[in-house]
Amino acid sequence: MKSILSAWREKLRAMPSSRLCAISFCLNFLTIFAAGYVTYAGSSVATALEFAVPLTIILVCHESGHFFFGRRAMIRTDYPLFVPLPLPPIGTMGAIMRFSGPIPNRRALFDMAVAGPIGGLIPSLIALAVGLSLSKFSAQGPENGGALLDAPLILQGIATLFLGEGNGAPFIILHPTAIAGWVGLLLTALNLLPIGQLDGGHVAYAFLGRKRARILSVVVLIAMCALAAYAHYWGWYVFALVIACCGAMRHPRCADDDRLPLDAPRKVLVLATLFYLCVGSFARPLVVVEPNPFVWQFLATREEPMLVAPFSHYMIESDAKNETQRASSAQESD
Repeated sequence: MKSILSAWREKLRAMPSSRLCAISFCLNFLTIFAAGYVTYAGSSVATALEFAVPLTIILVCHESGHFFFGRRAMIRTDYPLFVPLPLPPIGTMGAIMRFSGPIPNRRALFDMAVAGPIGGLIPSLIALAVGLSLSKFSAQGPENGGALLDAPLILQGIATLFLGEGNGAPFIILHPTAIAGWVGLLLTALNLLPIGQLDGGHVAYAFLGRKRARILSVVVLIAMCALAAYAHYWGWYVFALVIACCGAMRHPRCADDDRLPLDAPRKVLVLATLFYLCVGSFARPLVVVEPNPFVWQFLATREEPMLVAPFSHYMIESDAKNETQRASSAQESD
């Protein structure tokens, strides 16, 4: 078995990165489409495509920003490798890009790093605008349950702009294209965290230098675990574990760390990334709620409208019991 795995590993290493990119792209699109088909579409191919196509465009724009600005900054990188995830409700873990040559200086690293989030954020906002215009307010929760989606400040502003106040309706039932835009905002926020080889880690290295960026990475990782404990959201533990175990904390050194420090326009972009983290960060990104009318009636008592990704059929129980217990406790206290 070990020899078979070793042979496959050698074949993959020998394969051109462009071919690996094409294969991973196709697999990634299929898993995104399957996730949309199973989770939101109700066996409708067209509805699944309304989720899969915009999310794929967001990922491609993000990685294209890295690739082309990296080449422009004389950074040799392989073609992006998309990471399919054959599980609902998203179907992808984004993409990774490996350095195949030295990084000339911190300014080149910064240009490559910041181009990805900017490239992905623009189609994310477009998908949100289109999707929210097709979404609707509802006084009742979805029949088959759904996921409550966290709404950072930037998303609250966009929702108010395109949907208005909703006449007191407690739920915003999102169109699949809006869900794809929400995923794009989530991936952008996660990538901008100043940790290791995430985009935010590259920005921190370019701005602060290698040693201080490494210290900041550890501090942010600890803060993430603290947030997980405070918000009772195990997903942050998983994300921190993946970052720590996949070698993403180790950042390659620039060939010349002291040459070409960031100029004023780039420092303004650093402040812009910090601002986006303030207005675009998520505390509890996604909470699954079962198709229980009692639970949704309890949730409807909240003051602010909630974003809901409706499921096409009842699928997952993970967080449903917690919501049911909270609702039961609230009723008993009344």
